[in-house]
Amino acid sequence: MINLLSVPLYLHGTRRFIPKVKLVMPCRMTRVDMDDLGTEGWTPVERDYSEMERAGVEHYCFACAKGNPSSLGIQFHEREEDPRRVITRYIVSKEHCGFPAYAHGGILATILDEAMALATYRVENRFGVTKSMNIEFKQPVLVESPIFVEGRVVDSTKKGDKIIVDASASIHDGMDSTGKTCTRATAVIIILPPEVFQDALVKTKQGGQHDR
Repeated sequence: MINLLSVPLYLHGTRRFIPKVKLVMPCRMTRVDMDDLGTEGWTPVERDYSEMERAGVEHYCFACAKGNPSSLGIQFHEREEDPRRVITRYIVSKEHCGFPAYAHGGILATILDEAMALATYRVENRFGVTKSMNIEFKQPVLVESPIFVEGRVVDSTKKGDKIIVDASASIHDGMDSTGKTCTRATAVIIILPPEVFQDALVKTKQGGQHDR
């Protein structure tokens, strides 16, 4: 571990300083090893974007799209014996820090949202939209250090022409779920009827407003 910085912090709105805080950076890491996941039966989750392609809409997701140069590039994995769960390992880059040396909370929220969206896609084989999401930040996540992420579907019910999915996700320090839980979330995800999804694609292509 390298001592990155030691600075006095000025207490906002007062004339007092609080004690110096030492920020410690881990050894720089840019890629996390996932080779062992394959031996445990985990394979990359593949989604069908053919409907988007037929509508002339590009898949440009900030969280996962390979063609978006600003994408986080998250790739989740699935296996047959865990039909409601997805996992991955990831390293948050220093470009996505908030407080120096620590991952920005918005980036962590994006990772958790993606985990729950992928778990939902596994169960329903359809795309959904997040209606609500609750997050608990239990401890900071260091940038350039591996984290383990998992998402799962807790329950799903049909309501009219929509499917309501309850999902959960968590981020752990280290390479697997035995690490300390840093962040966790729950969400309600709505699976839209096929005709509503198609209408949204058309309006996206036309640059129009979507119905709420």
